[in-house]
Amino acid sequence: MRLKNIELKGFKSFGNSTVLHFNEDVVGVVGPNGSGKSNIVDAFRWVLGEQKTTGLRLEKMADVLFNGTKTRKPANTCSVTLTFDNNKGILPSEYNEIAISRHLYRSGNSEYRLNGVSCRLKDITTLLSDTGIASNSYAIIALDMVDDILSDKDHARRRMFEQAAGISKFKQRKKEVENKLRASESDLERVQDLLFEISANLNELEKQAKKARSYNKVKAKYRHQSMLLAGLKIQDYLQSHKNIKLDLRTKTEEVSGIRAKMSVIEAEIQKARKDNLLEEEKLNTQQKKLAEIIQSLNKLENQKQLNKQSSANLSEGIADRENRITALNEEARKVATRLEYLRNQMSQETATLGLLDNKLDLIKLEKSNSADAAEKVKSIYHQSTQDLQSLEGKLNELDRSILIKSNKLEGIEAEINRLLIEEKVEKDKERELSTELQQSNKKLESLTKKREVLLAKEEERKNKISALLKEKSELEEKQRGAERKLDALNNEHRLLKSMLEKMEGYPESIKHLSNQKHWKQHAALLSELIFCPEQYRPAVEAILEPWLDNYVVPGWKDAMEGIAILQKGQKGKARFLLLDGFREEDMALEQITDFIPALSIVQVEDTYLPLFARLLQGVYIFKMDRLPDILPENVEAAISSDGRVIRRKYSAEGGSGDLFSGKKIGRQKALDLLQDKIKSLKTEVEKNKSAIQKVAALLSKLESETRDKEIALTDKEIAEVSSLKAALIATRSSGEDIIRKRQQRLKEIGAEQDLLQKESRELKLQKMTLEEEIKEKSTLVESNRKKLEEALELKGSRSDEFNRMNIEFIRQQNKLSGFKNEMEFQSGRINDIQSESQNLKKYNDEARHQTDNLKEEFRAIEEQLIDLYTKKKAAEGTLNEREQQYFKSKNSIFEREKELNTLSKNASDLQFVLENMKEKNREVEFGIRAIKERISVEFDTDLPSNAEDFSEEELNTDRTDLQQKIERLKARLSNFGEVNPLALEAFEEMKLRHDDIVEQRQDIENARDSLRETIREIETTAKERYVEAYERIRFNFINVFRSLFTEDDNCDLVMTNPDLPLESDIEIIAKPKGKRPQSISQLSGGEKTLTAISLLFALYLLKPAPFCIFDEVDAPLDDANIEKFNRIIKRFSNESQFIIVTHNKQTMSHLDIIYGVYMEESGVSGVSAVDFRALKNVDFLTDVQEREF
Repeated sequence: MRLKNIELKGFKSFGNSTVLHFNEDVVGVVGPNGSGKSNIVDAFRWVLGEQKTTGLRLEKMADVLFNGTKTRKPANTCSVTLTFDNNKGILPSEYNEIAISRHLYRSGNSEYRLNGVSCRLKDITTLLSDTGIASNSYAIIALDMVDDILSDKDHARRRMFEQAAGISKFKQRKKEVENKLRASESDLERVQDLLFEISANLNELEKQAKKARSYNKVKAKYRHQSMLLAGLKIQDYLQSHKNIKLDLRTKTEEVSGIRAKMSVIEAEIQKARKDNLLEEEKLNTQQKKLAEIIQSLNKLENQKQLNKQSSANLSEGIADRENRITALNEEARKVATRLEYLRNQMSQETATLGLLDNKLDLIKLEKSNSADAAEKVKSIYHQSTQDLQSLEGKLNELDRSILIKSNKLEGIEAEINRLLIEEKVEKDKERELSTELQQSNKKLESLTKKREVLLAKEEERKNKISALLKEKSELEEKQRGAERKLDALNNEHRLLKSMLEKMEGYPESIKHLSNQKHWKQHAALLSELIFCPEQYRPAVEAILEPWLDNYVVPGWKDAMEGIAILQKGQKGKARFLLLDGFREEDMALEQITDFIPALSIVQVEDTYLPLFARLLQGVYIFKMDRLPDILPENVEAAISSDGRVIRRKYSAEGGSGDLFSGKKIGRQKALDLLQDKIKSLKTEVEKNKSAIQKVAALLSKLESETRDKEIALTDKEIAEVSSLKAALIATRSSGEDIIRKRQQRLKEIGAEQDLLQKESRELKLQKMTLEEEIKEKSTLVESNRKKLEEALELKGSRSDEFNRMNIEFIRQQNKLSGFKNEMEFQSGRINDIQSESQNLKKYNDEARHQTDNLKEEFRAIEEQLIDLYTKKKAAEGTLNEREQQYFKSKNSIFEREKELNTLSKNASDLQFVLENMKEKNREVEFGIRAIKERISVEFDTDLPSNAEDFSEEELNTDRTDLQQKIERLKARLSNFGEVNPLALEAFEEMKLRHDDIVEQRQDIENARDSLRETIREIETTAKERYVEAYERIRFNFINVFRSLFTEDDNCDLVMTNPDLPLESDIEIIAKPKGKRPQSISQLSGGEKTLTAISLLFALYLLKPAPFCIFDEVDAPLDDANIEKFNRIIKRFSNESQFIIVTHNKQTMSHLDIIYGVYMEESGVSGVSAVDFRALKNVDFLTDVQEREF
């Protein structure tokens, strides 16, 4: 993964689109102050998601937009794009090139894009996680950040170590799991509350369900009796229904007789109507006949007019067609003349085409013969060339084989000489190794004995230190506990003292009276007169709250003095309690279970006892936080133990408490008690300090007596001797193996040398024979080449002649084709003219015939009109006679219909009687239906259709007794009061829900335990990775530090709290040779910078970032250290790209590519790239830089 380029557009001073390419390992950015170099570094931070304006040197984020100049408008948008090469697939994406961009608009909107697609900042940080690239990573370092690293500002070191160790994602994962854990615990609390609520409801529902069961039993009996009574009533209704049906049958027969007579009359009327209908039809027929005659007359008149118009149109058409025939005859004459001319031209051009065709065939034959001859000569030439190339290839192969054999022989001779020399050297070396091995054995034995003695003494010292450390740890823990307690008491003492002096919580009037020392001698605040144990103070303070800011005075006179003081000072009002108004009463306190009399726990002077006896009369403190629903008889007021709820017989008050609950009463006495406790604790703290100092002194003495260095030196000597011994043994064994192998190799080489010499002689003989063959074949190839050139020249001339003649032949063909097409067109035109002329003549003949027919038709129409007018007059006379007969028949029908109406009235009267009877029948049916519907509605069932569902005894029950039983059952149902009919179902449903929620609670508890286990696993994994990374960084830091300073310089990294490495700060120890600084801040500026650089490159060794940016980091370094800085940059550039912003000329001389940043106009930055690697003279480079910058 490599950084390819960065594009800035409208970002800060870069008003134009600017692209910087990073194709080399070390790229520099140089330029004068204020030119915009650091804006490029800011662009990297901004596009990677920097949200803090201070990190970008801004007041507000909108300041990144180009602000314009005198000649340029401000930019409405700005963008920065980073492009990475992902060919190795380091980034989790299928793209080989990835572009990350950030856009900001002057409207305030902004967006991130990934390869041009809008995305979230989280998507980009996820993509770049574990790459070491971020807006706040150790890949981008400015000079001020060096100080942050050394001073560990905001835990900068630990954050960098976490990034290098790759545990940032674990911390984020832990945070997410902790959020889920909090959510699970919140869900668990809600489930617990829900269970509590459901459990209470479940008990109530169970009671309702039992009541519902009893209610259902009585209702079942009531239902059975009600259905029995309903069945008996329906039987009575059915008997009444039977009687009504008999009466209906009699009346219906009477109505039927009248209706029969009406039917006879209606039949007669129908017959008369039928006869009348025949007369009406005859009348209609006559009327229709007259209408037809009139219609025919109109039709003939219209036809007569139409014939006249058609005759005129036909005459005009005949004249037009005669004119068209004359024009067509003239056109036909002209076409015939043109056609004759074309026939004469066709015969001439056809003869010319035949001559050209004969010539073309002759030339084509000559061309084919020359091509065949050239192809034959070409084939012979190619075959001879291939034979020559084959022979030359064989010769080259022989030369190569001879050369290989010769080289092998020379190598074998050289190897034989080398092996003989080496064999002599190895034998001398073996004798020296035996002597050194005997000396090593003696030295190793002596060192082992010395080490055992030192280890025994060191073990004894460590045991003593362990015991003292344990003792010191116990004393320190005890000391810390005492100090924490002392701090808490001091804080409480200061708070109480402040509240007492400032009289916090009291009105201005009380504060004013407290300053009147003369008057105050006889008065005291009620809150200062009382004291009680700390756990009851909130409760006592809450019950006495109305009187706490009252002054207690001996009598009325003292109260009046106080009132006068307030009136004089205009300080408001105050309340006073008069002691002489309270009398001693019986102090017997009744003991009640779970209640404590308030008076029994307060401490007051005897003088004020009657006052508090009155104020706290009947007041009890409940031992628990939640007050009972019913107060005991003698309890006037009850208060919860935390003082948050007060209940009296006719009122209640309560709510949440505050931080100062219980801090208002007995402040002075509480202050005195605190002073005693503080004094005692201070004594204890001093004793602990003395004991810790004694133990620390013993520890210091023992720790200074360590023998670790002696043991380490001894171990080092033992390791060196053991290593030397093992090396000597291995070397001797290896030497023996080498000698054996060398002798075997000499035998193999001798045999191989003889074989190669024989093969080399045979190859040289083969080469001489092959060279003679190649010489003969070369002569033949040259002869064939000349013949081929002559044949190809003849073939080309014949082809040119054939192409010229072929073009002339094609032109003649095209000319003939044009004449032929025109002749076909003219012939077709003559046929069209003749066809059209014949059609016109035909149409004229038809038109003349139609004119004659129209004249004959006109005469026939006039004759028909005369006949129709005669028929019309006769039809009108017949119509009058038919109308008179029709109206006579109509009057006869009217008389019969009048008689029929009388009979109909009589039938209607009888029908009314029938309807009354049917109404009674319907009432019976309605009664039956009403009973059934009532049973259906009340009991949600149908009434039995027969009596089989009831016993004989039930069917004979007296209806009155049965009604009384039903009324009694109904009264019992009413006595149940309000019954929840859904209680049984609701109880079962809620019980099921209760069981489900219990199961959910168990699931949530299991999930909570699983999340806790996940957090432990994350912490363990992160801790292991962090500690491993820390050790590797520490090792790297020491090596890099010594490479930048000297091998004798000391440095180290130390965790301040090794037991909690993830929360521990990391201290840097740096001691250059000849210095003993107490802290890193005492180092010089250059030494600090080199120390910081050592730490950064120690991180890069563990986890190299794809690119690193140094913004003027080399500024504090002198020339010698600059050279070290450049060397280490060059060394690490194989792993990472480096972008260095610098003013240092020596640093510039080591860069591959330099981007010069300049102001092309005031307020607008530009860049210019220069590649200095081709320049060998560094001095020349420096001169150029001085002139440009």
